[in-house]
Amino acid sequence: MGYGAFEYTADKDTVIQGITATRLRERLLVQPSAPEIWEGGDYHVVVTPDTVFIYNFYFDRFTPLYVFNVSEGDTVCLPTLPSGLIYEPEDSTFCYVVDSIRVLPYDTAHLRTYFTRFINLYGSAFGLNWGKSDTFGAYAERIGGIYTGFLPECLWCPIPLSTSVQYRGKLRCYSDAGYRIQLTDNDCNNGGMPQSVASLADRKKTIAISPVPTRNFLYLHTNGESDIVQISLINIEGKEVFSSLYTGSVPVQQFPNGVYMIQLMFDDGSRYIQRVILGHF
Repeated sequence: MGYGAFEYTADKDTVIQGITATRLRERLLVQPSAPEIWEGGDYHVVVTPDTVFIYNFYFDRFTPLYVFNVSEGDTVCLPTLPSGLIYEPEDSTFCYVVDSIRVLPYDTAHLRTYFTRFINLYGSAFGLNWGKSDTFGAYAERIGGIYTGFLPECLWCPIPLSTSVQYRGKLRCYSDAGYRIQLTDNDCNNGGMPQSVASLADRKKTIAISPVPTRNFLYLHTNGESDIVQISLINIEGKEVFSSLYTGSVPVQQFPNGVYMIQLMFDDGSRYIQRVILGHF
């Protein structure tokens, strides 16, 4: 099974640790035998003229995501970021070299683009880059990662054989108040998905899972919906670690810190899947 598209939408501002940040919502539009929408999670970013910061739950603070005030040949070391895969790194930093900086055409815009190469300074087997290898990645001003989606991806990480963990792929579309950039012939809104996805979006709006991150319990709020029949929790290895009939909450005290997928099964056979973070701090 493959995703039709990953979609990131800036929907509102919020304040975290006294800093005003923009919330980005991630949706995963998938196309198995019937179309589905998975909730990928929320990201909070702060944009300055030379750096984009992201709230990093590994460090409980904002850390750099994209750095633009660099020159060709610079080596940049950043705090480890949540990667594009469900994986908990052992290292606190990752480093890359800026091989070249070019102004390139992207549909209706010309944007400064930074080509990156992961560099292993500490003998670690863990690395992040905005590409499919350690030697070739890129991010651009305004639109971010070119080959990996919003976040860099983990290099050499074990990949669970699970539909809940897949690569994001190349950037396809971007739009804001001043730009509309399309790098694909497919529909930007749904990745070529059938229009029946809209009915799933309506259902999605009636479901709330909180708190995220959580410590002891996940609570489900369905606004009167009563067609959820089963709840499952899937760990980073793609294994189901919890399964129960719908009761309104999920006990998670016994599970290690990390990123999980919670899956809701409905009586019509459809599923709703959302990423959740467990943190017993």
